[in-house]
Amino acid sequence: MYRMSVDTIIELVKNTFTVITNEYIPLDVLKLIIGIIIFVIIVEIIRIRNKKKKKKEMMEYIDEFKRCFCITSYNIKQTLIKVNEKFDKKSKVHNVINKSLFYLDNSINRDYMTALKIIEEYFDNIDVSDLHRESIAIVKTIIYRDLQKRIKEEPKRIEAN
Repeated sequence: MYRMSVDTIIELVKNTFTVITNEYIPLDVLKLIIGIIIFVIIVEIIRIRNKKKKKKEMMEYIDEFKRCFCITSYNIKQTLIKVNEKFDKKSKVHNVINKSLFYLDNSINRDYMTALKIIEEYFDNIDVSDLHRESIAIVKTIIYRDLQKRIKEEPKRIEAN
């Protein structure tokens, strides 16, 4: 691969501007322009890298959530605890899940929808939202069936007494 020094690049840019405008452009202005271009490129590379990392973390979260949701007998809080163990303690995902668990433990409402919304806002992805919605629907179904069973068993208990 052919490598150019900074001076060579500056000279090329300088010559290009001189040919195009037929004027002399001060070297400080060229250095500033090149510096701005390099800064923009570096910022874009960092943004793309962070986006890929976040997508990878999201896929890990989804896979781990699905796996743990079945293992914990469809208990969302226990699922979040197990998923949180998967991520490094310094990672943003770990901190977001901790916020969600803190909400479940300490808020007045202690509802799953808001706790999972904290995680959804971090990932900002429809797949995570769908996963959480499906999980809540499963938990609601289980609770509904449990209540129906209790209602059917209640008259039997009253007759037995």
